[in-house]
Amino acid sequence: MAGLSWDIGQSFEYLGYFMVGYSIRKMFTNKNNCKAIIAILIGAFWIVCASGLVYKEMTARYEIISPYCLFIVLASLFIFIGFTLLDIRKESANLSNLTFYIYLIHAGVWNFISKVFYHAFGKNFLAGLNGAIWIPIFIVIVFSISYLLSKFYLWIWHKLDKEKKITNYLIKKVRLYT
Repeated sequence: MAGLSWDIGQSFEYLGYFMVGYSIRKMFTNKNNCKAIIAILIGAFWIVCASGLVYKEMTARYEIISPYCLFIVLASLFIFIGFTLLDIRKESANLSNLTFYIYLIHAGVWNFISKVFYHAFGKNFLAGLNGAIWIPIFIVIVFSISYLLSKFYLWIWHKLDKEKKITNYLIKKVRLYT
């Protein structure tokens, strides 16, 4: 498959959202499941709006979705607030430890799957399908593959760095001196 590429800079365009999420977590300390669900639903509404724009973008061949698109910003804010307010009692450390890796990998997975569909079925295949059906399926597939690749990456990393020599070396080289 010639022409497959992934721009890691594309992932870093969204890095500010992690910082905003951290700030929101510090601002909203009182848990309220009702408000959390409402905020998540509002965020989901904005995601649906953004998905509509992505579909329009694919069929019209012009770029309207960017990391700073109003729909993406609003969806992210409401979802961050919702999950901050949510009172989760189940242990979810495994997923939370992988979210950064999932985030970094998902753009490459998205790009790869898009290229596969493009080469296998032609450039207008997805535009001819019902976006309300294939976009959620595509999201689940991208998340699942990104999750599995993140687990695989960490498994390899732990095998390579059993004695923490690489980690300690990197920490020494990156440490900020104050």
